[in-house]
Amino acid sequence: MPTTSNISYRAATKDDFALTLRIKTNALRQYIEEVWGWDDAYQYNFHSESFGPTRILIIQANNTAIGYIETVETETTVHIFNILIEAAYQQKGIGTRILNNILDKAGIDKKAVQLEVLQINTKARQLYERLGFVILEKTDVKYIMVKAKI
Repeated sequence: MPTTSNISYRAATKDDFALTLRIKTNALRQYIEEVWGWDDAYQYNFHSESFGPTRILIIQANNTAIGYIETVETETTVHIFNILIEAAYQQKGIGTRILNNILDKAGIDKKAVQLEVLQINTKARQLYERLGFVILEKTDVKYIMVKAKI
């Protein structure tokens, strides 16, 4: 059974392309298949175009990569583009711990935190709502959620 007692982060590098693609595939494929259908070539190309290692922290449990978080900060907002955790490590409080760290720092910096979630990803949406996020906007397939500045 995977342990999660020692969670750490490391900066991503260009060499993490395959790792982040694998993590994204494992974490999101079921949702993407249901909403749009899955196409390996399209997903590879999309990841190639959007991969930005300077925005990514690799999440590690006991020095094993188990996920990643991708964020961009502006003067007023922390935008979370991805928070993806391998299935074996989900439902263990890791996502909550990571989000609370982001929310704590955003509170100190007096910034809002914004993210998007697919409507069919109810577990993630429930986590975000439990942490105080509210739906700002609804698209055909996503919710744009925000936790306002404190």
